[in-house]
Amino acid sequence: MKTSIDEEFLVRITQEMIQIPTINPPGEGYHKFVDFSANILNEIGMDVEVLNYKSKYPIVYAHINKGQHPEIHFNGHYDVVPIQGEWTVSPFGGTIKDNKIFGRGASDMKGGIACFISAIASIIKLKKNFQGCISVSLVPDEETGGKFGSGLFVETLRQKPDVVIIPEPSFPRILLGHKGVVQVYIEALGKTSHAAMPTNGKNAFERIVFLANSLLKKWAVKDGIINSDIRNKYPKKADTLLLPTITIGGIASSGNAINSVPEKARFSLDRRFLPYEKAEEVLVEIKKFVKNHGEDFRVIEILSAESSISPRRMALPILYPLQNAITQINGSPAPETISAGFDDTRFFREKWSIPCITYGPGYSGTAHILDEYVDIQRLIDVSTIFLHFIEEFVSVPRNT
Repeated sequence: MKTSIDEEFLVRITQEMIQIPTINPPGEGYHKFVDFSANILNEIGMDVEVLNYKSKYPIVYAHINKGQHPEIHFNGHYDVVPIQGEWTVSPFGGTIKDNKIFGRGASDMKGGIACFISAIASIIKLKKNFQGCISVSLVPDEETGGKFGSGLFVETLRQKPDVVIIPEPSFPRILLGHKGVVQVYIEALGKTSHAAMPTNGKNAFERIVFLANSLLKKWAVKDGIINSDIRNKYPKKADTLLLPTITIGGIASSGNAINSVPEKARFSLDRRFLPYEKAEEVLVEIKKFVKNHGEDFRVIEILSAESSISPRRMALPILYPLQNAITQINGSPAPETISAGFDDTRFFREKWSIPCITYGPGYSGTAHILDEYVDIQRLIDVSTIFLHFIEEFVSVPRNT
C-alpha cells in the first residue's frame, strides 16, 4: 500500500504557519516563524540548519542524505504582504470555513510549504533507505525582491541541487518561468503657493497627470496591455498573461494640503515583459520618455528583474515524474505555461542553470487578495502529488 499523507498534520501546520504574521514590509515575525518551522522539520526527521539567525533575514535549510544525488530541493518563502481592505475573517486566524483555510499567506505560500513538508514527512515514515537527497529552504524577502532570501541562500549553498520546485499559487498550471519586471516611481517637481493664487505656483499634480496620459498614449495601453510597436516582438496570438503590460498608479501621492498648490507629485509604474525584451532596455526607454518631458521630472528606480524561464526540454527531469504524479491524482496532466508575476526560481536558474518550476496548491489569482484562502482538498492533492513525485525521482521503494 502506498504511503499516504497525514491530512490532520497538513491542515494543522498550514493553520499554525498562517497564525504567525510574517508581514513584509516591514519584515516582522520572521524569527518566530523560523523557530516554528525548524522544530517541525526536525520533528519529522530532517537535519536542520538555520542560516543568518542573528540577522533580519533568517533562513531555514533542512535536508536528508546531504551530499547524495539526485537532489530534489523545495523552496518556499514565508514572508507575506501587508493586510489591506476589510476582511470577513481574521487575516491571521487560519480559520476553516467551507473546506478552505483562510488567512494571509494561505495561498501565497504557506499552504505550499505545508504541502512539501507533509510529503517529506510521509516519505520519512517509510523508514527505508533511498538513493538521493531531499532538501528544503524557507526564506524571507520574496515579496520585496528576494535578494536577502533566496538570492542570499543560493550564494551561501555550496551543493547544487538537481531540480527545484517552488509551490507558489499556480493551480492548476505548472509554471516554467516568469515575466521580467521593472518598477519605478515617476516624480514631478513644481512650486508651491496658496491655492487662492495658483498662478504664483507650479502645480506638480497637473504635470504628473499630463505625463501619465502621454505615457498611456505612447504605448497604446488598453486594460494594462501594451499595444504599441513593442507588441511586434511578441507572438501575435499570445495569451494575455504572456503580453507586455504597464500598470501605473499602484502607489500615487501629491501635496499635503487642500489649499496649497502641490510642489511634488508621483506615481508608480510596473512594467512586465518576456525575454523578447531586457530589463535595461525597458528602463532606458522609460527614462528617455520621462526626460523628454522636461528637467522637472525624474525616475526613481525600485526593482528590476529579468524574465527567467526553464525551456521545456531542460525541465523534463522535473516534468516527467511530476506530470505522472499529477495525472495519477487529477486524471490528466497540468497545463504548462509561465507566470505573469515573478518568483524566486530565477535565483536558482541564474546561479546553477538547473530545472526549476513552480507548482502549488493555491489557485492562480488568490495571492494577495481579501480573504486569501487555500482549498483543503487541493492541499491534500498537491501534497500527495509531491509524495509520488519524490518516490519516483529518488526511487523510494513502496510498501506492498
